[in-house]
Amino acid sequence: RPRGGLAGAATWATCLPLDAVKTHYQSDVAHRTYRGACRAIFRASGVGGFFAGFWTMVLGGVPRDAACFAGTEAAQRALALRRMPQAASTAARIGFEPRNS
Repeated sequence: RPRGGLAGAATWATCLPLDAVKTHYQSDVAHRTYRGACRAIFRASGVGGFFAGFWTMVLGGVPRDAACFAGTEAAQRALALRRMPQAASTAARIGFEPRNS
């Protein structure tokens, strides 16, 4: 499903700048504050420095996140069918058969 992949890309777009600052802060003892790490990234690379590696993360993360969301949704459907007999009969009518373990 594309929703999982898009959700993963949106997550990385939000978290990557924070991760870049954290990594820069941790890797260089000259930066005593996060603000100092932000300034150093901005001076060296501009706004793009906060998103370094974005496409690598998205291209690797979209398939992973899509599979994770699909698996979660399938598990939720399977658990709901086991709890509600009427849902199981409805699922059987539309061709969805849960596995018995």
